[in-house]
Amino acid sequence: MDYPKISMVIGSVEWLTEQLHCTDAKLIVGHTSSMIYEALALKCRVLRYASAVPAISLQEDSEFRTLDELETRAALPAPEDPSKHYFSAIGAEALKNYKEFFDGLLLPPVKRPHHG
Repeated sequence: MDYPKISMVIGSVEWLTEQLHCTDAKLIVGHTSSMIYEALALKCRVLRYASAVPAISLQEDSEFRTLDELETRAALPAPEDPSKHYFSAIGAEALKNYKEFFDGLLLPPVKRPHHG
């Protein structure tokens, strides 16, 4: 299916404004950029333009294909912490998890004393 370009949909929304930093925005609208997932990690409200271009899907109420869907989704109450649907950990906790994973994968097994 062929969808209109995001600029055609977004450009026609008169209540839409640009912000200098995503944490200042009430709503982040994106397409396939990693910015969408960075904004989620910062606990921003995100809507993704769903098209035939491969991308990580968001929940149905966080995706739109038409201006009507965008307006309907934007009017829904914002989830309390949308990042919880996509990330099991962020920040220091995520770094710790990555370190433990790669240590277990790359380092030789630790010799443990036999207590038997």
